[in-house]
Amino acid sequence: MYDVASGKEPELTPEGTFTVVVKAENPYYRKSDIIGGAPTNPLGTRWIGLMR
Repeated sequence: MYDVASGKEPELTPEGTFTVVVKAENPYYRKSDIIGGAPTNPLGTRWIGLMR
């Protein structure tokens, strides 16, 4: 089981049909320069990139 987030205020993810375009294990968090797999990484251990 994995926790899932779909956006937050003020940029909620819109409703619609999306396609998975990226799947990453231990993703790098660019906003705060945190390496993949780090316990402080807010992305966790998996990333699924979506395209509308």
